[in-house]
Amino acid sequence: MASSPINGSTDEIRQIFDKFDKNGDGKISCSEVVDSLKELGTAVTAAEELKDAFDLYDMDKNGLISAGELHAVMKMLGLKSSLGDCKKMIRQVDQDGDGSVNFEEFKKMMSSGGRAPPSAA
Repeated sequence: MASSPINGSTDEIRQIFDKFDKNGDGKISCSEVVDSLKELGTAVTAAEELKDAFDLYDMDKNGLISAGELHAVMKMLGLKSSLGDCKKMIRQVDQDGDGSVNFEEFKKMMSSGGRAPPSAA
């Protein structure tokens, strides 16, 4: 790929990610997004907060998070995960079987504490 679809350096992205990842577990939970935005004094709805988190991973802005996008963002953040691991993570959340995570699936995952919803196969 000739250019990165994400604006900003890897260091800038890492700083933003770390600001949201309060407990340092390498994941951003919905509550961490809410807490971070409250600290910033930003009055936004939960849907807006989730959309911003989703957009971090939706690098090509097609409304879907693919295993490749998840892998690329995790790699930029210095998180160790293979493409195969990312495919497995996507499968755990992908309820419609299209091989990607759409915003509705992402919202369901985040509302279940960052884990795949119980109804996901």
